[in-house]
Amino acid sequence: MYRILIALSMGAMLVSFLGCGMFGAVVGTENWSENYALQDGVTATSPEMIDGDVKTSGQTTFPEGADALMYGSSPPSEAIVTLPQKMPIYRIVINSPNLVTFDVFADKGGNNWEKIKENQKATSNPIEVRVSTNTDKIRIRVKSTADDAEVGRQSRARNWGGRQSGRQRAPATIHEIELYGFATSGAGASSAETKAAEEEELDKLLTQ
Repeated sequence: MYRILIALSMGAMLVSFLGCGMFGAVVGTENWSENYALQDGVTATSPEMIDGDVKTSGQTTFPEGADALMYGSSPPSEAIVTLPQKMPIYRIVINSPNLVTFDVFADKGGNNWEKIKENQKATSNPIEVRVSTNTDKIRIRVKSTADDAEVGRQSRARNWGGRQSGRQRAPATIHEIELYGFATSGAGASSAETKAAEEEELDKLLTQ
């Protein structure tokens, strides 16, 4: 009898969870928000990265003042997407033909960057990354691309085969960077209800 009660209780919990509007977001089906990167007021390292057109592209840039002792003459390049306000972001999609490995950072305020994904490896294109952050800036730091070897060969040829200081990196070509949160449960959902639902879902993700 005790086992039957437990089974019935677990079944009721499962039905309740399946009925929750946030379930689709957990399994990655349909309940994503609109692409935040297409909203008014969004900027990026290259505007072509957020124009909604996969036929256009921009290149990541090499930051000035990078640590030469750590990275040599060719530090990792990066792309930054800036939103007009902080948004809960749970999914990032990057359309890039040559991106191989990269890190993802979120600005916690005042350019205080927190690494939220490390050593991500592109196994397909577009690249999908699941995250949990509330921020107005996302930075993609490129660690390697499919074109790095060719850049290294060209650099050695220009220097007559001389030794290089650190590895040579090529910039990543990015057609689109897309940022998503969870869709609201209904058209009339208040911001407080939406925030509560997002916080509840974040707790679930962190405990998995």
